[in-house]
Order: sequence, then C-alpha cells, then structure tokens
Amino acid sequence: CPKCSAPVYIAGETDIIDELAALADAGNATVMIISDDFEEGAMLFNAFGGFAAILRYRTGY
Repeated sequence: CPKCSAPVYIAGETDIIDELAALADAGNATVMIISDDFEEGAMLFNAFGGFAAILRYRTGY
C-alpha cells in the first residue's frame, strides 16, 4: 500500500461485467449492454466512461 507501506496482494480476479450482472440480479434489476458501435452507445461511453444507469428510485442525494 503506498499510504501505509503494507504489502498488497491480489486475492482473486473477477470480471467486472459478471460482478455487475450478479449484483443486478441480486437486486432484481435489468442489465443491458449497449455497444459503442452505434452513435447512442458511443455518446454514453464518451459521457460516462462506459457505465451508465437509469434508476427507478431516488438515491437519497
């Protein structure tokens, strides 16, 4: 760790898409993957770095 100099090790690796899909499934959410081959997908990628969500409920902010 750069902050405390403790050794850092990787306990495992998980694909981010699989992890997000599992979290969405646990929360009864729908996941849609939108390709950036299309104009709308490219706009989402450029605006949000590749991750976006439409929320049904207020987040509390």
